[in-house]
Amino acid sequence: MFDELERLCSEASLRNLLRHYVVAGDADREAWHTRVSELPGVSAATLVKLHGELIAHQWIEQNTGVISMTAACNVAGCYRGTAAGRKALRRAEMCEVDQRDPAGV
Repeated sequence: MFDELERLCSEASLRNLLRHYVVAGDADREAWHTRVSELPGVSAATLVKLHGELIAHQWIEQNTGVISMTAACNVAGCYRGTAAGRKALRRAEMCEVDQRDPAGV
């Protein structure tokens, strides 16, 4: 059986993308944020799949209402992290710590 949290723990690019939206929403959880169009070491095609995965797990939500394009051709006001996304990220970050220091020291 597929464990989405295990995937989030093991896939740094997925975790980094989720972290972007969660951190962006720290000040205002109701605010929509510009779509990440580049992530270091991630192809454009993979980035699309990562966004889809975050949406599928309901870790981010997509604004399909009113969006706009920025001058740099980015989609503004497109995504925001969800409560489930914040919780999953906290749990995944605990996995990161455990993997770096299995003894917990």
